[in-house]
Amino acid sequence: MRPKLPKTISAWQLMSFLPPGAADITSELHFTRTRRMPNITRPDQLLIKVKAASLNPVDSLLVYGYGSSSFNLLRRFTSNYGCFGLPDATTAENADFPFTPGRDFSGQIVDIGSEVALSNLNRQNKLIIGTNVVGATWPFLSTTGSGSLAEYIVCPADYVAPLPSNVSFISAAALGYAGLTAWSALVDAGGIDPVSKSSPSACSILITGATGGVGFIAAQLAKLWGWKVHVTCPSDKKALDLMNVLQVDEVSSK
Repeated sequence: MRPKLPKTISAWQLMSFLPPGAADITSELHFTRTRRMPNITRPDQLLIKVKAASLNPVDSLLVYGYGSSSFNLLRRFTSNYGCFGLPDATTAENADFPFTPGRDFSGQIVDIGSEVALSNLNRQNKLIIGTNVVGATWPFLSTTGSGSLAEYIVCPADYVAPLPSNVSFISAAALGYAGLTAWSALVDAGGIDPVSKSSPSACSILITGATGGVGFIAAQLAKLWGWKVHVTCPSDKKALDLMNVLQVDEVSSK
């Protein structure tokens, strides 16, 4: 049953990108309780109540407009073909502001589009109202419901996955882009098959920057898949202790 939803929500937002070199992010970033509730506008979308959100280093660059020009070109190009789950060009025109930062999130589904409802008939892990999910979305679509530093977010159903009952909202929100990047590097670019475990003595992999978000997840995945994992990381005690927890096979530090 669809819960009663508010007309306005809380969110962090900017009315314009920060100028280059600006050190005070608070000059443009403001907290509001009067952002309009985002609505489902396409049948493949979900409306999600955000329970937790996380930020990546690149998110601190997005508030300066980093990548916005390229993304707007991509948006105009792909809107004619309906790919990437981007909205139509007409609905995405001038969609940058108010800009709500954040792309990674976890939360609970509170409404679904008609296409999602139909696909649930054949879906093993159904995306129904009340389902807890983890997901990530595109930047620079705040006016169409994107931006995870808000109470509610709208995104295509393909951008989320059901949240296992033994994983907290906070832990899940840290996966998003870092986890997808790690998976892409290992599986898509690296050609690793996660299904067939390799012999640890036969296969080795070097993961640089293993204390960063991407490297940290990549090291865990590689160990899980049976690879001999060599890493580089800082030489401080905290970093080395973290590598011991991961049980990597060799550490190069400086």
